[in-house]
Amino acid sequence: MENTKTDILNELFASDYRKQVDAELKRLVNEYVSNSGLKSNILYHLCLDEDVKPTLEHSKRLRAYLCLIMAEENGFKVQDIVPLSVVLELIHNASLIIDDIQDDGIMRCGRLALWKKIGIPLAINAAYFMSHISLAYYNWQCQIHNYYNYSKIILQSIADFGNGQQLDLESNKEMSFDIYEKISEGKTGTLLKLSLLFGLMPYNYCESIYKQISEFAALFAYAYQIGDDICDLKQYQKQNTKNIDTSNIYFCFEKKLDTNLIEKTIFEIEKYQRKKQANVYEMLNSITNAKNIKINKITNLINALWKKNWMKSTL
Repeated sequence: MENTKTDILNELFASDYRKQVDAELKRLVNEYVSNSGLKSNILYHLCLDEDVKPTLEHSKRLRAYLCLIMAEENGFKVQDIVPLSVVLELIHNASLIIDDIQDDGIMRCGRLALWKKIGIPLAINAAYFMSHISLAYYNWQCQIHNYYNYSKIILQSIADFGNGQQLDLESNKEMSFDIYEKISEGKTGTLLKLSLLFGLMPYNYCESIYKQISEFAALFAYAYQIGDDICDLKQYQKQNTKNIDTSNIYFCFEKKLDTNLIEKTIFEIEKYQRKKQANVYEMLNSITNAKNIKINKITNLINALWKKNWMKSTL
């Protein structure tokens, strides 16, 4: 168990996948950002401003990793697909800056969130840069590498992300499993879907495969989010210093936060989570059996992500 987790950590932090993605991210920022303050802020948020020993809290480039392992296992050269993985990281990291501001998130990647370090206006400017350059960079790389142009799907994915974030932020909603599914699929599932799409079909598009990987991404996001929420509940039990987010799955089981009910509710949530994890594996089997797609590396990664104390801050 522990060896599997360590191997995944080595892959995420020390592999050539990570090195290539980080090098291209740094090249983009250094080449296109002339203002030293903006450059410093972006590199800080991307964890590219200093050499530090990675921990579980550090940025893992997980979306980029998913894209590249899917590509390599299915016969594509990693270096040819790196630009697509960089697009994912730019979009994701831009959203994280805004998400921290909206959620009053103090820490990100084991240190102060960007907005807490430099203030909201400057943090938003860094997010603007990454979000805007991501799409321009994507279109440019499509011309260079002759990728299939997924602009329409990217557009829909960003819209889905915004809808999921809006639902998450709305304080007057009454939580239900339906709303929870929409939030997890929008906020987490959309970029996971693009990660798989870019890695599996960088040059040609197949509608039936896209539907399957979209369903898988939604299931995976749902199961992941449950695990993340369980971690929040257990942390709350330990410290009792932070309110539980109103979008936590706890509120699909109980309408009021009651410390006397948390232990019992976590037990019920964990049973529910195991069913959702089983659905993820069923979908993986369906994909590989129907289309002869290789997914061993994805499966190994998911096995590691399910392990105890490994869910929180992973995505």
